[in-house]
Amino acid sequence: MEKGRKSAKRIVAVLLTAAIMVGGIAGGTYAWLISKTDEVVNTFSYGDINISIEETDTGKDGDSDENTNTYKMMPGETIGKDPKITVEADNEACWLYVKLTRSVDPEFDKFMTYDIADGWYELTKDAAKGEYVYFRYVDADTDSTGVTYPVIKDNTVTVKSTVTKEMFDALTAYPTLKVKGYAMQYAGFEVVDALSGAVIINPSEAEMKPFAQSAWEQVLAAETGTNP
Repeated sequence: MEKGRKSAKRIVAVLLTAAIMVGGIAGGTYAWLISKTDEVVNTFSYGDINISIEETDTGKDGDSDENTNTYKMMPGETIGKDPKITVEADNEACWLYVKLTRSVDPEFDKFMTYDIADGWYELTKDAAKGEYVYFRYVDADTDSTGVTYPVIKDNTVTVKSTVTKEMFDALTAYPTLKVKGYAMQYAGFEVVDALSGAVIINPSEAEMKPFAQSAWEQVLAAETGTNP
């Protein structure tokens, strides 16, 4: 009987010791190894693209709008015409486009001729509508005043020497030439190698054209409100 009581006391003592050990672990203070980083704050601003077009006002049409000009044609005469597109300061890299629309009735090409300024590449043409679209790549702008690109070579158009007085007399309306600029972000339409997917540095006209075309389709979709 005495032996049984001693065994019971030993069990109680062991249980109490275990309880004390557990309590010490739960309630005690330990120096755990803890580390932490500084907070990283990501603020998302936005890029922007802005362009403008202008040309010298001839003052011959009776208004003060430099974007509507009137000229007198004389066979063989060279006429100053200087439309230019400016990519404004602090712009992102972009595809820059210019669309020239020649009147088809009367037919501009029967009376006038011109060349496109250097640096532009032909993208599309629709002779039936008189629409001719050219493109160029413009790098991200770091110039505080923006960069200006002439549209017509030497800033002149020429009246064809084959034009006659009879052709002038037959006109019921005058030939017109309309110029309009567009810009589309380069990001998402970069010129990349078909195999590696790497961006091509200083791509050729042939390498640029399909990517410029894809971007142009998005421009047209935005302008017409349709999906490309």
